[in-house]
Amino acid sequence: MAEDALPRRFLLQWHLTDSCNLSCRHCYDEAGQPKPELPLEQLVAFLRQYIRFLDANGITGHINFTGGEPFLRDDLPELLREVRRHHETVSYAILSNGTMIDGPCARLLRRTGCRFVQISVDGGPETHDALRGPGTFNACRRALGTLRRHGIPTMMSFTVSRVNWHDFPDVVRMACEEGANVVWSDRLLPLGRGAEMTENLLTAQEVDRFFETMFRSAEELRNRQRCPTRVRMHRALQFRTLISRGVKNVIPYRCNAGRGLLSLMPDGRILPCRRMPVTVGFFGRDSLEEVYREAPFLRTLRAEGRVAAGCEDCAWRASCGGGLRCLAYARGGDPFRADPQCSLAREARERGEAARSNRVFRRD
Repeated sequence: MAEDALPRRFLLQWHLTDSCNLSCRHCYDEAGQPKPELPLEQLVAFLRQYIRFLDANGITGHINFTGGEPFLRDDLPELLREVRRHHETVSYAILSNGTMIDGPCARLLRRTGCRFVQISVDGGPETHDALRGPGTFNACRRALGTLRRHGIPTMMSFTVSRVNWHDFPDVVRMACEEGANVVWSDRLLPLGRGAEMTENLLTAQEVDRFFETMFRSAEELRNRQRCPTRVRMHRALQFRTLISRGVKNVIPYRCNAGRGLLSLMPDGRILPCRRMPVTVGFFGRDSLEEVYREAPFLRTLRAEGRVAAGCEDCAWRASCGGGLRCLAYARGGDPFRADPQCSLAREARERGEAARSNRVFRRD
């Protein structure tokens, strides 16, 4: 894909509010005072600008509404009804902690054409409640059941760290019991409150073992009858496990930030991705077209042929693009370095360090 060529479908991750009814230990947002939020009329204005951006480029779009907790916005129903008016151009989903979803909420989502709801589940009852708060695990189960009864597809997201990586098979079994369509996982990001859990980041070798756990869980599901759930392994580095286990036609995952994805924050800031908090524009000052085409940071993210530092000798350097760029940013302030949890990059780094040591030894 050429540097400025848009994909056929463009994703907007839209953070409607920073407010949340939980204080999850691993959240990448900052705890603190409430921040300014765009009022409804400006939300609608941004939605229309987004649709003009899609129409001008001959593509369709999808919005993931999230927060904070998006159901804390009292004007969410009005915004969803506005999105529904443009359903031929854009679809939408909700990313939620699951604690506020009840029957009336599910009926609203059904009426406005919600494509799916994603609920965060980070372990069995004890582990999940330790990370997200007492009673939240049972609230998630209730939400999944409510959405299933109203015919709304569901996804479950699992943020993995040393605290919970052994819980993944239990989460998959729960997903099957509750009729969730997809379970997927991404890794702990040490930003915001999550920075206090830095010591719980997996090592590169532990990440590889966790991906093996994901693969085994996926295989077990394929052998279960009448279970709609699938484990989706389409995040940074996970393709390597699929290929090593003989899966055919695997397309390596590459970070989509700034290429087919932008994020809008509650105060109007535009980011390449919420997990990469680099401001590239402001709603009300910059148009989406201007931001996408002209922002220097986005152009660098999209640059064809750029190889992440530390990936120069990797066979996947072009297709993978360096793994989880937001983790490289969070750990070292540079998204253009190799994923710090990639075992291939670590092995290459260790070989280089050994070679340099040998050269020094021979000179001595």
